[in-house]
Amino acid sequence: MVDSASVVGYRVREKLASLSAESDAVGRTSSITGTATVASSGGTLSVTSAEFSVDMTTLASDKQMRDNRLRNDGIQTNSYPTSTFKLTSPVAIPATATTGAQVDVTLHGDLTLHGVTKTVDIPAKAQLNGSLIQVLGSLAFSFSDFSINAPNIGGFVAVEDHGTLEFLVNLTKA
Repeated sequence: MVDSASVVGYRVREKLASLSAESDAVGRTSSITGTATVASSGGTLSVTSAEFSVDMTTLASDKQMRDNRLRNDGIQTNSYPTSTFKLTSPVAIPATATTGAQVDVTLHGDLTLHGVTKTVDIPAKAQLNGSLIQVLGSLAFSFSDFSINAPNIGGFVAVEDHGTLEFLVNLTKA
């Protein structure tokens, strides 16, 4: 089960007319639900299934004007309020993870963003700490992959045509 300290968000490069340099726009939400099933066989752990859902309407950045704009532009949270990820291939957890070491894993599954579903491989790091499993990862993607138009407002802000999905998901036993 996803715990309340989990977070999902985005990072994009933007150029504001009022600034001389580009900067990162970052938005986050902790409105994540979902579950993962971990199986043990002969001392080996694997994640056999996982599904997560994110309430995109709760994404917040450091600028309320940006957040309001994303309701109808860019990721259009008014039209596409939910994003999901469903694991489609089991993930073997290296034995070193049981000692608390951070391990590299690849999450192969279906990501739905902006109403478009794509099969993706997300590089991630996993760490087991008692009954807590932490999974940290990111996925760079082109907006066009998910039919997203970069929210550019002439003379005010220009956003690059790609972004990064970032997440830290903490899973606890139900």
